[in-house]
Amino acid sequence: MTDQEQTGIESTAAAAAKGAENIAEAGRKVAEDVASRAKNAAVRARDALDANGDGVVSAEEALGALGRRFDKTSDALSQAANEVKSAFDANGDGQVSSEEVGSIARAAAGKASEALGGAAAKASGLARSAASKASDLAESASKGMSDAMGGDGK
Repeated sequence: MTDQEQTGIESTAAAAAKGAENIAEAGRKVAEDVASRAKNAAVRARDALDANGDGVVSAEEALGALGRRFDKTSDALSQAANEVKSAFDANGDGQVSSEEVGSIARAAAGKASEALGGAAAKASGLARSAASKASDLAESASKGMSDAMGGDGK
């Protein structure tokens, strides 16, 4: 194998590794975007339900919003409001604060980031492995060519 071929293989391997890095960076950007959108959606939902504007959604406010949105019986609305409250009310004070909404958004963003980061790390690892194998093969081929040609590689 000529030096030019060896250089070409190494260049291709380096490009594959760079591509994996670009994928990882794109994954991080997507995770950040998902986190931002989740937070904005959670804040908009809280603001829509927060009838008195105090920054928290009480069971009564949630019940009132659900009652306006859906035509259900009072018992069903009460149960639904309690389920919503128990799902989002981390400290059990009967209200969903902006901190609790933020915590939910951060947790969702973390899960998205983990998923995307794991995929990007795998892609980067595969590219590095492929680059290493290509380099090993090129070195082996070069040595074989050199041996076949009497040891001078030309």
